[in-house]
Amino acid sequence: MPMTRNPTDVALLGVTAALVLFGLLVVSSASQVLGAAQGDPSLFLKSQLWKLLPGAGLCLCLWRCSYRWLARLSKPLLLLTFLMLGLVFTQNLGAEANSARRWLSLGVFSFQPSEPAKLFIILYLAQSMTRKRDRLDSFTKGLGPPLAVLLAAIALVFLQPDLSTAALLFLTGYVVFWVAGVPTRHLLLGLLVLVPLAVLACYLEPYRWARVTSFLDPWKVASSEGYQAVQSILAIGSGRLTGVGLGASQQKLFYLPEAHTDFIFSILAEELGLIGSLTVVVLFGLLIALGIRTAMKCTDPFGRLLATGITSLFGLQAIVNIGVVTALFPTTGLPLPFVSYGGTSL
Repeated sequence: MPMTRNPTDVALLGVTAALVLFGLLVVSSASQVLGAAQGDPSLFLKSQLWKLLPGAGLCLCLWRCSYRWLARLSKPLLLLTFLMLGLVFTQNLGAEANSARRWLSLGVFSFQPSEPAKLFIILYLAQSMTRKRDRLDSFTKGLGPPLAVLLAAIALVFLQPDLSTAALLFLTGYVVFWVAGVPTRHLLLGLLVLVPLAVLACYLEPYRWARVTSFLDPWKVASSEGYQAVQSILAIGSGRLTGVGLGASQQKLFYLPEAHTDFIFSILAEELGLIGSLTVVVLFGLLIALGIRTAMKCTDPFGRLLATGITSLFGLQAIVNIGVVTALFPTTGLPLPFVSYGGTSL
């Protein structure tokens, strides 16, 4: 049966729709030059619109249904998650780009399994921690099994290699564990083990360590490791208060790599200025606040953890993406949810 929707649900849908519209607007501009080089200036906008259709259809289906039936799908979707993450490493289906195997190629379309995996893992953790809520004082019977599943998924994502998505999964999972009521001592023990391992993983891989060190002073290595950060800062600074105008960006003319994906916020700030970029930041702030409000008002433990996980995922990813393009964080490969080009962003 369809559920009765409260004003918070309607507001969440409205904020999400506004972010998607902002995304379409900026994707149409940021990808224009790249599309023209392939024979059609609106190539990427058309592609994004086609990708929006199934996303909108799924949204309407979920809107009319109770979220509780998702709990029954948690284990099948978890198995699908590990299947997809494993197939990435196969010769026939896994696609390699920039020395990373993050894509599954299924003939007419390809996608990054780590994107739906993030949602499926949250669904599993919410369902698992709800069942174990009376055993959380015991590490082996409480946190242990779901933590093992989370770490196994993180390991497969890390091996692609995709450290930023692995870190996002870890942080989101920890938020779910904390809200579920896992004892602080168990969470701290996990952090004491895993954080040093993450630092070591960065240090042992030269390109990752170069990203970390270049972030401290990107201007010092502006022609190499700090190039993207410097070009992003130039784009944002050029926008000033009101922007240079939609479609008038200079940085999208092949100066700024990934202008329509990971660094789309830079183009938005350049063309629409501080006013446009602050509008998007406020929309994400509203999305997070409404998500937290939904979680706090939910009396069902599964629903509360599910809302917490999804809100944390989108909120953390948006914060990291905007932090990267403003040179507050080291460069990652995380797109801006609902705004960046790509079906998985929608």
